[in-house]
Amino acid sequence: MYQLDPPGGEILKLLDTHAHIHFHQFDKDRKDVIRRIEEKLELVINVGIDVEDSKKALKIAKKSKKILCSVGIHPHNAKDTDRNHLDMLKDLADSEKVVAVGETGLDYYRNFSPKDDQIRIFVEQIKIARELEKPLIIHARDSF
Repeated sequence: MYQLDPPGGEILKLLDTHAHIHFHQFDKDRKDVIRRIEEKLELVINVGIDVEDSKKALKIAKKSKKILCSVGIHPHNAKDTDRNHLDMLKDLADSEKVVAVGETGLDYYRNFSPKDDQIRIFVEQIKIARELEKPLIIHARDSF
């Protein structure tokens, strides 16, 4: 592991602003990952990519003082998102453990969702973020 030695001997505080520790890849060692976060990091933001995924991210965040989360609909999931999903997302986003809306945005590289759906869901999440006064976590790939 790389060791950082800050000038003057002060303690260097590290944080991860974009993690997905609620993903199934961490099912076997999630407790150890969270323990290491508690021991080594100042803060982690666990990022949601759809409503059910965002619920998982929030559940983990509620168990740790060092884990916060964002809730959102990734552009790949836009085609499967309706008004009910957006209402649920807004309710989740109102939690004090939720520090941002996203991962949201536009991804025209893979096009797993049609462009019109991606734009519609992105705009709706911008509205949620503005209403709740939370920043956005934006995913943008080949979207310019």
